[in-house]
Amino acid sequence: MNLNRIQTEIQKALVKLGERSRFSEAVLAKKIREEIGIDGKKKAGIALLDLEKAAEFLEESEGFHYSFMLNSANDLLIEKTCESRFLEGESRSRRLKSERAMSLFTDGDIEKSTSKKSLHSKKSKNLRTERKSIQLQSDFEDFE
Repeated sequence: MNLNRIQTEIQKALVKLGERSRFSEAVLAKKIREEIGIDGKKKAGIALLDLEKAAEFLEESEGFHYSFMLNSANDLLIEKTCESRFLEGESRSRRLKSERAMSLFTDGDIEKSTSKKSLHSKKSKNLRTERKSIQLQSDFEDFE
């Protein structure tokens, strides 16, 4: 199973939040922002399809099982359980419809943050710029 960049980051965040048995989508999104180094998108959510794919990957590779629940505000609650249980039926369609109006993390956000990090690391190597000495007397010799 191949994961794209955002799904890989979701999977890493799920593993790092492994000590918690139940947490919200907001906590998971905060962990992703911290790990990647994204300054903006404080209210960004996680797409249900990306979260499910990352959870399926963890189930196959590590043996971790997650259950998803939806509260009345269409926020996801994630729980580490004995067996996996994803959203189905009306709650799944309600969440997918609400995602159309939500700000979600995408692969582009990760690419932007990694490109900013690489630019920042290149800039930090050259902290000093070369300066030529200024000869004040030579500028005013022609002036009488």
